[in-house]
Amino acid sequence: MKHRKNPLKEKICITISSKDIAQKRPVCFVMRKIFLIGAGFVFICAVGFSAYAGISAYIKMDKLSSAVSGLEAERNVALAALNSVVVPLQTGESDTDTLVSEDGTMPAIWGDEIAAAGSEDSERLSDPWLTVEAAPIVENIQYDNGSVNGRVELIDWFNGGSEIYSRYTEATVIDVETGLSFHVRRFGGQYHGDSEPLTAEDTEIMKQIVGGHWTWDRHAIWLKIGERYIAASMNGMPHMVSPTPGNNFPGHFCIHFFHSKVHETGQECSKHQAEVIKAFASADKLDEYLLTNEY
Repeated sequence: MKHRKNPLKEKICITISSKDIAQKRPVCFVMRKIFLIGAGFVFICAVGFSAYAGISAYIKMDKLSSAVSGLEAERNVALAALNSVVVPLQTGESDTDTLVSEDGTMPAIWGDEIAAAGSEDSERLSDPWLTVEAAPIVENIQYDNGSVNGRVELIDWFNGGSEIYSRYTEATVIDVETGLSFHVRRFGGQYHGDSEPLTAEDTEIMKQIVGGHWTWDRHAIWLKIGERYIAASMNGMPHMVSPTPGNNFPGHFCIHFFHSKVHETGQECSKHQAEVIKAFASADKLDEYLLTNEY
């Protein structure tokens, strides 16, 4: 019975030429060694290529991350620039009640308390309590950051509020007076949440809440984020930047929390703060709405 030879154990012999015939000697190689050396070389090349590819990918990702950060910074600068000007209404604007002044302009984002000098709005806005029901005084309620009244929380904007209602967060606005609700998204804002209705249907509900026409009047609301209900206030006037034109809301509006501020002045708006406290003190009303509504 013949045994098959293992080709890897075979020797290959090569005779190297020399002038001296006596010095001609064969040089022999074992196939297995050649195979192992070749496999090792291939393995080293593969590892080196993988390392090179990984380092290259890391460098590219780092550059991409830097580029994205740069674009984000440029976007913020652009928004800030846009927010500092007054934008004329487009011709053919159907909702003429969005006008605040007689020159056909919409007020800038930084000044949601700004109105044309000498106008009815400017007189109204000069008195922080003129169109705002005084905040109810309820015994045994602590008006401090993190206080809870029933289901409602009082959250300081600069101490947790802006993180809870972070940029691009979607939430539900519930009106304290009517119990009507609509969906919103925060897209920006530093001192308070610059927000917009998600859809055209949400815009219609918001307009119904504010009385059928756009107005700077403040409204006490609860902002539902997840399963949390935050005491808040909103105005009902679309102004300046309009992130989502398809929602039929020609601009954005502002949502204020406890101790939030106005962009233009860097000061708290006492009217918004009164509505925040009103929402916080009206926790029993929220319980009544929850009996018949799902938010």
